Amino acid sequence: MQLFKKINSGIRAKLMFYILSTSTIIFLAAIVYIGVQSTHLALDSAKKMAISSSSEFSKIIKAELDAVFKVTRTLANTAATYYLTDWQTFNKIFLQTQRNVLEKNPGYLSVATSWELQFINPQYTKPYGRFLCGYYRKNGEISYFEAYRNMDGDNLQSNYYKMKTTKTEMLVDPEYYSYSGKADEMILNSNFSTPVLYQDQYIGLAGVDVDLGHFQKICENYRQFEGAWAMVLSNNGTWVASHTVDNIGKLISTTDPEFTSRHQIVEKIQKGATFTFVEKDSLGVSYFYAFSPINNIADPRPWAFGVAIPLSVIEAQGKSVVRLVFLIAVLGFILLTLVVYYLSLTISNPIKTTTKLIKDFAVGKIDLENLRLEDRNDEIGEMFRSLQQLSNGLNSVVEFARQIGSGNLAAEFQPRGEHDVLGQTLLDMRVNLAQAKEQLEKQNLLEQQRRWITESIGKLLQITRNQNSSDKKMAYEALKFIIEQSGAIMGAIYMYNEENYEGPCFELMSAIAYSKQRLVKASFKPGEGLVGRCGFEKLTINLTEIPQEYVKVTSGLGEANPNNIILVPMIYNEQIEGVIELLSFSKFASHQIEFIEKAAENLAATILSIKTNRKTQILLRQSQQQAEILSQQEEEMRQNIEELHAIQEEARKRENEMLALINAIDKVTMIAVYDMDGTLIDINDKFCKVLGITKEQALGKKQGAYASNRQERAVFDKLWRDLRNGKTCQITQQIVINGRELEIAEIYTPALDPMGEPIKVYNIAIEVKKNR
Repeated sequence: MQLFKKINSGIRAKLMFYILSTSTIIFLAAIVYIGVQSTHLALDSAKKMAISSSSEFSKIIKAELDAVFKVTRTLANTAATYYLTDWQTFNKIFLQTQRNVLEKNPGYLSVATSWELQFINPQYTKPYGRFLCGYYRKNGEISYFEAYRNMDGDNLQSNYYKMKTTKTEMLVDPEYYSYSGKADEMILNSNFSTPVLYQDQYIGLAGVDVDLGHFQKICENYRQFEGAWAMVLSNNGTWVASHTVDNIGKLISTTDPEFTSRHQIVEKIQKGATFTFVEKDSLGVSYFYAFSPINNIADPRPWAFGVAIPLSVIEAQGKSVVRLVFLIAVLGFILLTLVVYYLSLTISNPIKTTTKLIKDFAVGKIDLENLRLEDRNDEIGEMFRSLQQLSNGLNSVVEFARQIGSGNLAAEFQPRGEHDVLGQTLLDMRVNLAQAKEQLEKQNLLEQQRRWITESIGKLLQITRNQNSSDKKMAYEALKFIIEQSGAIMGAIYMYNEENYEGPCFELMSAIAYSKQRLVKASFKPGEGLVGRCGFEKLTINLTEIPQEYVKVTSGLGEANPNNIILVPMIYNEQIEGVIELLSFSKFASHQIEFIEKAAENLAATILSIKTNRKTQILLRQSQQQAEILSQQEEEMRQNIEELHAIQEEARKRENEMLALINAIDKVTMIAVYDMDGTLIDINDKFCKVLGITKEQALGKKQGAYASNRQERAVFDKLWRDLRNGKTCQITQQIVINGRELEIAEIYTPALDPMGEPIKVYNIAIEVKKNR
């Protein structure tokens, strides 16, 4: 507690306490921050180095793979020239080339070429079958081999068939293979193959089997980080090189399934991605893993080179940086303490004196003449001289504020400079007070004008409601009130008449103080004159420059032209009802114009209401007259309906008689119906019985289909010409059907539509019995 009292009582103690405590916090924060950042930077740097070294080694392995593919490409390009000589000669030379390649590359296990038989043997025509020949290493010796493959057809699942169909190079996933057949001589190898193409035809492939043990040696020589180890994985995740020799040749998904699945290692290798992660081993040691893709020049399926670095090795560099930063911070804090102590001695005494002066000045008890601090040339002396200027400025500010407070907005005041915020604020306050006063006066005036407009419109509504007996009386009283309220000297109301026999026009309905000469023109067509123009455009016209001949105002002192004319359309619901014209010696004010426009709108509504009431009364009288006419028509219609019922009853009786007659005819007479093309569309049972056929057999037949060959076709042609002209015809038809000869007398009658056009033909027939 005593310590805090001492700190609060002296500036020297405050300087020491606050500066040192703040510095301590800052230093500690800086140490922590720099330590953390240094650790992160060191870790990031080490990780970048790991990724960089992984990338460099992946390029080394890529160069190894590319070199093999360059050899296979050279062999494939050479093989593509097989057609330049006979096959036996070419193959002998080419085999020697393959042997030379194997001899000069100790890491190669075999060099061979597979030929499609159809291209090297003219007698062989099948699209499958191949001849494989080349050299391989066995017990350190180079041996020749040859074989025939796929003689029964291509293996659709094989890598060879895939290359044959896609014509692309391939790096086969690694696998153990023994050329001697002994299990203890198994070698991890991979096949590099390039297709042999001639004129874009697949001739075969050139391939090399490579011992991948060389990559294990490259990984064993990885010494970039202490305790680190390297690895190579093929595209399908096969271990090509590893610090665990037993893993080589196996799938990483088999040796480390959880590890592989957790980091999606195989999927990322196949995507050709560069990726990193941190993982603990079985002993709990954390490793940083970095993988870089190995993209060879031929097969698009990448391999990957990876490194595993102990995380403690990476973090060691950051910890050393933190120790160095901490040492520098301690030395800096000691130096800062000495400097602060010295400054507190040189500053505290003058500041105490100045503080006492400011306190006395604040309560008005300071005697500036008794102090000579202004003679100092340091900041303390400058502070005192500023206090003197502040005192003088405050006195002028107080006086100016007193004048403004008393209402003297014209009081003079000179700010102490461009940075005198207080003085400039007082000047702005004076301007704002003056503007507020002016705005208040304008607001009061606008409020009075709005109140006047509202009251005047209310009075106008009362006048129009009290004058419903006569349109002209209402218009006159309304016009008189508008002239009085607006200060006009004369005016007129023109009503819009759509029913004028000469066409729609604006007719003078009421006028006040107009001369007889002016009243001669009592109507205006839409667009004619100022009145017609105002009504046509439905816009207010306000004229302050009046033509000399427009109108004159006569009084006992003489004649004079008005100085302002305003014409306002009387509109309600977008419908024009008339125009108000007012004249004045003085200019109409904005609130007077607003009143006139609202008055025009109210008059339009009143006039429209009067017109509507009149039309309603007319329509009511018309509806009553129409009701009487409809009553008479209803009685006549009732009588007509009774007569129609009687006619219908008679028609039903005739229809029943006709149906009975038709049924009787149908039972004893043969009846058929044809369309206008002569096709049979209906036939009765009597007709079918006579003909000895069914109805289904007859329908769809053409008229005359069963006629005897002795019957002339000209008779039928004339028959249908007459029927299509609407004539009824009679013929006798000789029919031969089912070995029987019949003679039938027929009457053909066309049925007509309402327009008199034939639509079908009825045939009524009887059989003519022959005399035997």
